[in-house]
Amino acid sequence: MGNPFAPPPKKTLARHLLFRTTALVAVVTFMLSALAAYASFNILENEVDLRLENAQIRMNFTKNWDMNGSEGPCSDSIIRIALTINGAAWQDNNCPERPTIDEVEAMASVPPGVASTVDAKGLGTYRILTQDGNISIDGQLIPARLILAIPYSEVLSPMRTQGIVLGILTLGAIGVAYVGTRQVVEHSFTGLKRLTETAQKISDLPLGDSETEVSLRADLSHDDPDSEVGRVGSAFNHMLDNIDEGLAARRESERKMRQFVADASHELRNPLASIRGYAELSRRDFDELPDTTKQALTRISSESERMSTLVDDLLLLARLDAAPDMAAQTKQPTDLTEIVLDAVSDARAAGPDHKWLLQVPDEPVIVPSVPGQLRQVLTNLLGNARTHTPAGTTVRTSLNVEPGSVVLHVLDDGPGIAPELQPKLFERFTRADEARARVPGNKSTGLGLAIVAAIVQAHHGQVSVTSQPGRTDFSVRLPLRSDGSQ
Repeated sequence: MGNPFAPPPKKTLARHLLFRTTALVAVVTFMLSALAAYASFNILENEVDLRLENAQIRMNFTKNWDMNGSEGPCSDSIIRIALTINGAAWQDNNCPERPTIDEVEAMASVPPGVASTVDAKGLGTYRILTQDGNISIDGQLIPARLILAIPYSEVLSPMRTQGIVLGILTLGAIGVAYVGTRQVVEHSFTGLKRLTETAQKISDLPLGDSETEVSLRADLSHDDPDSEVGRVGSAFNHMLDNIDEGLAARRESERKMRQFVADASHELRNPLASIRGYAELSRRDFDELPDTTKQALTRISSESERMSTLVDDLLLLARLDAAPDMAAQTKQPTDLTEIVLDAVSDARAAGPDHKWLLQVPDEPVIVPSVPGQLRQVLTNLLGNARTHTPAGTTVRTSLNVEPGSVVLHVLDDGPGIAPELQPKLFERFTRADEARARVPGNKSTGLGLAIVAAIVQAHHGQVSVTSQPGRTDFSVRLPLRSDGSQ
């Protein structure tokens, strides 16, 4: 169970309950100890006063008082002294010791009939009771103040002992309360700890992935269903059931949507091929056609080609969605260096108004890949840099080998991408902002980067972008092994 004195982690409810309960017990115990000490003090002081009153009742005023006090053993700790009007002190006995005249005068300052505590100078603190009367000295009655005194240590000494005992008992009670409360709190929070652990595991799940299933549930077998923990746990599990059902519904909806897109795209290919074919057939008599017909045929051919490209992209995305792991497909060792060289060469031919720079290792870089797909990744990235940056932009492509992975960078010094657009740049049908849409007539489908992300993910890699005016860097990291380990 661990150290019973170790407090729970900071800022937890268990820690607050432990310290507050212990503090409450400490305050209550201290107050009870203080009340017990106060009651004991009053009892001891009342006992001393009662002894003084009984001694006063038994005091013999008519006996012959001796200036030097009586001889013999002490019968008790009460000092009996008479102070005459001429300042002479007469003591009934020598117990516990004979005070000086100054000490006697300090004792005699107490008003008659009221017991009081007096510091008798060098003699110490005494509880004093005085009475005015006459004493017999050598057969003569002389007016005097009779003083009865008991050392106050008879009150303080037991109080010191009792204070030590109460202090030990108080500290013991606080320690027992701390350990006991900690055990009770730890036991009471066991159910909440299980809920927390389950919630933490669920929070680590990629809930944004439509294929994720929430199969975890909180274990409530040890909790009373009517308790607070049991009720919270039941509500928690019910919420997880709803989340799992919602994810299942989303998976089914996405499956139907992907199927619809795939079917629609497949069905569109034949009509588009026919349109393009008839457009090309009509262009054989192009010179004999009116200008308006020529323009219409040119637009039909151009738009059919763009539509065919869009359909092909949609079909590719549908295939990637249907088999996102790509492990079921046949992967082959692919020389990424050769792909980069060919793709940059094609981009240089397609965009002669851009400056294309290349940096690759001297030796081949072999990665497992589905044939043609990494070529499409690089083609899309280079095409994105070409179509969304103005003429004269420098595009640098580099390939670097790191431990366990290879990193591909496509970097341009164009106007950059708006910060609010960057988080959703790899989503489907995301269009670049006007700052990067500089090529006249550019009609991007918004699927190029989505295809890049899907292919890279299928190869267990990561793609990212950092952009600011004058520097946009697309980075693709791919593992050198087919299982995706780094």
